[in-house]
Amino acid sequence: MPRGEHNRKLSAETWQAVVSEYLTPLPDGTWTGMDTLARKYGVAQNAVYYHVKKAGVPTRNAREAHAHGKRCKPVTNLPPADESAPACKCGCGAAVAWNRRKNVWNLYVTGHYRPEQLYHSAEYLQREYVAKHRTTTDIASEFGVEPSSVIKAIGRAGIPMRSQGESLRLSGASRGANNPAWKGGTTPERQRIYRSQAWKRSVRAAYLRDGYTCQRCGATKQGYRSLHAHHVRSWAEHPGLRLDMDNLVTLCNRCHVWVHSLANIDGEFLA
Repeated sequence: MPRGEHNRKLSAETWQAVVSEYLTPLPDGTWTGMDTLARKYGVAQNAVYYHVKKAGVPTRNAREAHAHGKRCKPVTNLPPADESAPACKCGCGAAVAWNRRKNVWNLYVTGHYRPEQLYHSAEYLQREYVAKHRTTTDIASEFGVEPSSVIKAIGRAGIPMRSQGESLRLSGASRGANNPAWKGGTTPERQRIYRSQAWKRSVRAAYLRDGYTCQRCGATKQGYRSLHAHHVRSWAEHPGLRLDMDNLVTLCNRCHVWVHSLANIDGEFLA
């Protein structure tokens, strides 16, 4: 085909003939493919695809179609001839489309997956989320949905999400003594002690005593901070034992996390 010839326009009648030829079976029971039709009529293959879809004709999938002008197999996975399209499950009454990939009727019309709810309204979100500073979790619990659904609605409404810091500042629920991980404000003191030479000597002595080996699983030192000095009696509740080598035990990173987790139901390495 000469260069640029595939850009020529065809009349509406010719396109009807192209679509009809796409639908007409050949004597051997196969069909003419889009690539063959495109070369025959001197147009681009995607133009044939566009007009076939525009006419509402089901197109062949990858298994049914063959490249390089080979003849095609018949279109399969079509809805049963004796069945009519069921109504959308949202209750709108519209008929759903047939899903050829799954070979079933869709349950919903496109865009009708979830019925319209109040939290979808931009006006509602401006009032509740922006003006009243309600959290997405609070709004979601009101409607019995997940917070992610409210977050999506906020995004569709074009409302900027609050940062984590701003959310904490507004709620105040996770700051200071209200936080479940609150340790009595010992963080600055902990940092000061961890930088001290006395702490470093205690840790080094505990590591030497334990042979630089995790006392739970037997793992040895594998790299920087692969071993931890764990306080058997807690840091917050026993300040006098923070530097006591007898209160320290060597654990690997994984075991140290496990000891402080809910999985440690027997309280191993805790006193």
